[in-house]
Amino acid sequence: FRTFDQVVSLSPHISYIKWDANRHIDNFGSDYLPPDRQPSFWYEYVKGLYRVYERIRQKYPDIQIQLCSSGGGRLDFGALKYHDEFWASDNTNALDRLFIQYGSSLFFPALAIASHVSTSPNHQTGMILPLKFRFDVAMSGRLGLELQPKDIRGSEYAFARDAIATYKKIRPVVQFGDLYRYGSPYDGNGWYSLMYVSKDKKESVFFGYSLEYHPRTAYYEIKLNGLDPDKHYRIREINTLPDRHPFYGNEDTYSGDYLMKAGIKLFLNNPFDSIVLHLTEV
Repeated sequence: FRTFDQVVSLSPHISYIKWDANRHIDNFGSDYLPPDRQPSFWYEYVKGLYRVYERIRQKYPDIQIQLCSSGGGRLDFGALKYHDEFWASDNTNALDRLFIQYGSSLFFPALAIASHVSTSPNHQTGMILPLKFRFDVAMSGRLGLELQPKDIRGSEYAFARDAIATYKKIRPVVQFGDLYRYGSPYDGNGWYSLMYVSKDKKESVFFGYSLEYHPRTAYYEIKLNGLDPDKHYRIREINTLPDRHPFYGNEDTYSGDYLMKAGIKLFLNNPFDSIVLHLTEV
């Protein structure tokens, strides 16, 4: 607690802390515990750690604290109470992140899963991926940036600027809406999608991804979930590219009943094609 307190006291302008707890315990044991209680070492350690978190939060309730340890090594429900977000993995490669965020979101809300756009080639894997795909993956969680804005060139700068502004508009749905998954990136069919629906079912955001090549005649067909069958929704594609429109019904209106029974058809056939659809009640 004293170490944290001293660091934060260095400036009144500190509003965000990354708690990177990478020092693990080797040959664990305790001089304070008798021999018959040595097996409870980790339990007592975690209780002590939570007491430190409790004291920090009592004094600094408004500082945002990201919890990190070897990527997502400290993701646990007890720690979530004291932190604003988790760093799910040091691997920020967007393709890998589909799998990482799928697994993380089985337990934790999008509000807590730090999901960042990083450079290309990726600093961990060396993989080269389109900026749109990287943003479309990161925007399905708690969006952040690992790449420097000064390194974004030409038309990509405008795309990144607009994507960040768009995320701020859809953020309440992504971070507080109900999550519906359509399959899994582990299914092996080369597609994956998910959707967030607001509690009042007036708004939703759909994310779709192609993980590999698909033949020209193949379409990704999805019946949506969680909508109100009696409402009508206008569907608008966001994060668009000038030469790519995977959804034939952009800006059209459909009933919730139709979208859940007939569904939508998407042309996501190339590796790392992606789409984000914003559905709003009309």
